[in-house]
Amino acid sequence: MRILFDIIHPAHVNFYKHCVYRLREEGHDVFLVCLDRGSVPRIMAAEFPGFSVTPIGRYAKGKLGLYFRTGLLRTVSLAKHVARIKPDASLTVAAFQTDFLSRIFRFKSLSAYDDPGHWNFSLSKRFADRFVLPECLGVNGPNIVRFRGLKEWAYLSPAYFQPDIEALAPYGLAPKKYIFIRDVDIVSLNYRKQVVNNIELLYNQGLSEDNVILSLENKRLRANYAQWRILEEPVRDIHSLMYFSRLVISSGDSMAREAAELGVPAIYCGQRDMKANRALADLGYLLHLTEPRTILDRLNTGAFDQPEEEQAARRNRLLKEWDDPNEIVYKNLMELLSA
Repeated sequence: MRILFDIIHPAHVNFYKHCVYRLREEGHDVFLVCLDRGSVPRIMAAEFPGFSVTPIGRYAKGKLGLYFRTGLLRTVSLAKHVARIKPDASLTVAAFQTDFLSRIFRFKSLSAYDDPGHWNFSLSKRFADRFVLPECLGVNGPNIVRFRGLKEWAYLSPAYFQPDIEALAPYGLAPKKYIFIRDVDIVSLNYRKQVVNNIELLYNQGLSEDNVILSLENKRLRANYAQWRILEEPVRDIHSLMYFSRLVISSGDSMAREAAELGVPAIYCGQRDMKANRALADLGYLLHLTEPRTILDRLNTGAFDQPEEEQAARRNRLLKEWDDPNEIVYKNLMELLSA
């Protein structure tokens, strides 16, 4: 079978990584396309050596550009590519353009997502043959496949991820002696309403003195964090860097959830209220704190320190209670292809 993966965000690379390799090992023809957005093409090249990766469409920062260049023009280019390769099925994470084209070119489509508040969600829900969602979202429908857990578990479950302490060596880091911070770019539709940069406020209010490694999406802002070590993507093993940190603070929701699922004390300091985040907050694994002073005060009192065994206990609990998203995706893809 000819299987197309359309990747539009770095986190989606990880979500489908194991499925990509499994399908190739089983003899399927796998085609990878991605949106030319920031580090996505570089990450794709690093994660899928030996695969042909085709960037299609460019990410625009203005609203008009998002609708026209990233939206309409990418759909046209993607349609031309689809017509050439003639896939039997596609897999996306709410890349609604591919889901839409599956109806025109008559191939099966499977999508996944965790954010009902994003406009891509409703479009993929409408066009995809099957839409794989965390059950905590409370969404139902004839094409909805629900699973226990969150999409990050597809690559962070102990069944797939084992931390490598050697990942710390190039940065001169010692386990639990540093803070990992993620600062997202607010140009995307998800974060346009996030006008206050809490990461920059944390830096200016005293966190500049701490040992911090920073995943900075907009590298033009690097001068604002002169005393922190800034990572250059693609990072060889970013999840091990997160795993061995003593605390993760993120203005983006995806990496905040990743930290929580790694069992690390995790703070989401952005403005969005997401059901996927609340699922981890209800377990006590993720804190939503948006006041920099509160974060700093609690950090100084050791409130985010946890016993070493707690990290493993959290991950083991999720392993017992959550489904494996990889198996859910694979099972439903095979059912679509055999229908």
